[in-house]
Formats: sequence, structure tokens, C-alpha cells
Amino acid sequence: MKSKKNTTGIMSGLRPYFHPRFPAPCNLKCFFCYEEPRAPVDPTRSLLLLEEELKIGKRLGYESVVFGCGELLLLDGWERAVKLAARLGFTERILLTNLTLINEENIDTLVEAGITGIAGTLAATSDEEALRITGRPDVYSRQMRGISALASFPQLGAGLHVMLTSEAKPDPSFRLKLLLEQIPTGSRHAIVSVIEPISQSTTEHPDFLAAHEVSWPELLEQADKQDKCLVVQNVPACLLGRYAHRSLAFRKRVARTLTGWPDGESLSRRVDENEVLYSRVPAEGHCRECSAISVCHRNFKYPRVGDPSGLDVERVVEALLLEEGVEGDPARIISGLRRIAAKVAPGEGGCDEGDGS
Repeated sequence: MKSKKNTTGIMSGLRPYFHPRFPAPCNLKCFFCYEEPRAPVDPTRSLLLLEEELKIGKRLGYESVVFGCGELLLLDGWERAVKLAARLGFTERILLTNLTLINEENIDTLVEAGITGIAGTLAATSDEEALRITGRPDVYSRQMRGISALASFPQLGAGLHVMLTSEAKPDPSFRLKLLLEQIPTGSRHAIVSVIEPISQSTTEHPDFLAAHEVSWPELLEQADKQDKCLVVQNVPACLLGRYAHRSLAFRKRVARTLTGWPDGESLSRRVDENEVLYSRVPAEGHCRECSAISVCHRNFKYPRVGDPSGLDVERVVEALLLEEGVEGDPARIISGLRRIAAKVAPGEGGCDEGDGS
């Protein structure tokens, strides 16, 4: 793989990221959170597990690590873990945060510890709305203070993950514009998501927005006109239409196919799990006959899908390579994508070890 440029910025380029999993504290109670209720976190045990995860990540060959479980700043001794990541050779060390704990003093400490980038998640445009979503007061105000603090650290990579809620139904473009205006340090790139239908209580929440309730091609076109490059998460490829190459799940599959898998079945399986490359939901109904299934995100059964008839896998792959400025063999990439798409769970069917390497 030869890269000419990076158009997507923090957390969204064609490079695999390692997401260490460990019991982590959080200061919010978002209605869409997929974490199971659990006992209070034991910080000593969590820190040891995090450090062990980082060592595994290096064995898997990752160069980038994202601290995305809970809120890292709430874990006693977090600096030790970040410094270990630097010593292990992770060249990119990103903090994924809800932004409520970020201030200039914290950012300075994060930079000193070795954090190279901060990606913030934003779903609301007022404290009232944020209270409904997170169950906590003053969240939006604190997030805005965090984003303002990031402006004082232009040397630190920064990005935004926007979650669209039911507030976007009247005018998704306007809603998205309001949220994107918060992107720190002038970056033009962001990840945009809808909430995954993980449970009945989630889908019945007044702020839930289903993937099929947004006209994605029009939304992404409007963002492009505003010089904002969006990567989309949790949305089936057929709903993205001509923007199917902006699917985060698809991009992760291409990145892994270009990079290759580590030697050994257990390590390859761990990569599949970490990057959620396989599909948790088997293709059913007309999806079984879809020629573009290898570029699709099928972690949940969506109530409605778009028309995939105009979705050509080769054109999707070529559009991604062109936009990213990456040289690659589309036929070889498509072969790798099809092997990944054949998987329903880790270790079941799908890619041979080292495929795409």
C-alpha cells in the first residue's frame, strides 16, 4: 500500500486502530450505551488489564491506539497506561472522550503523558437535550468548554464524532451543520453516526433516530459543499448510495485487507474482534442476493434499506482509493472484502490467515 495523502484526519483514515477493552468508569448514563450495567470499577485491576491489552495490541502489529472505553481521565493511574503505549511503540495515541472532563489543565497533562490526539463525541446542542440523552445536567456546556480548550492546543490532533438524534428529523443538514461548527482546530473531517438499535428501550427513546430516516446522499453532498468530509458509522451501505465509500465499517475492512492479518489463528481472530470486521447479522431476505454485501454494515437488522441496484463494489473501492490517495489493487481488495463479509462471528468462515498481506 502506498499512501499519497490523508484526507480523513483523526480516527478515520485507512489504517487499523487498536481499541483496548477493559472495565472503565464513565460519568454519563447515555440511553444508547451498549455497556452492560456492572459493579463499580476496581481501578487497580482495570489499569492492569489495560496495560495487558496494550501489550497484546503491539503483538497484533497496531501502530495506533484509541482509548475509548468509558472516560480514561476517571481511571486512577491513566497516565501510566498512556506512557506505556508510547514506550511500546504506538505512534498514534488517541483519546476518545465525551469532552465533559476536558480543560486546558487536563489537556496539558494529556499531552505530557503522550496523548497525540483527542476525538470528542457530541450529540446535543443544548443542556436540556443533553440531559435527556445522557441523564446528567450541564453536559453540553461542559462539552463546549472542552472544545474551546482544545483550540489552545493546535499541535494536538483533534476530531469530532457527531451522533444524530431525532432532533435532526426536520432538517438533518441544518442539524449537522450546527454540530460540525464545533469541530476544533479548523479540521474539515468528522465521523457522523446514528444510534444503533441495540434494544427496545433504545429505539423507543424520544431522541432515537433510525438510519433509514435520513437521506444520506443528500446530507453528505451538502456537507461536501460546505467543505466538510464525513465518514458515516452504523448505516447500511445501500442507504449511502454514491457515498458508500464513506462507510466507516467498509473503510475498516479495506484498511485491514491492505494491511494484512498477523500470523496465527488466535491473533487473526483477535484482530477481527477488535475491528468488528465480521457481520454479526447474517444476510437475510433481499440482502442475500445483494452484490454489494461486502461493503455493507450488518451488525443489526435494520427495518428498511435502500435500493442497492446502483451500488457497484468495484466503483465503491475505486472511489475510496481515489479519495484517500491510496494505491491498491481493487480486485485484490474486493477478494479480501468478500472473505470478510462471509464471516458471521469470529473464527467462522471468511478470511484466511494473512489474506491481503
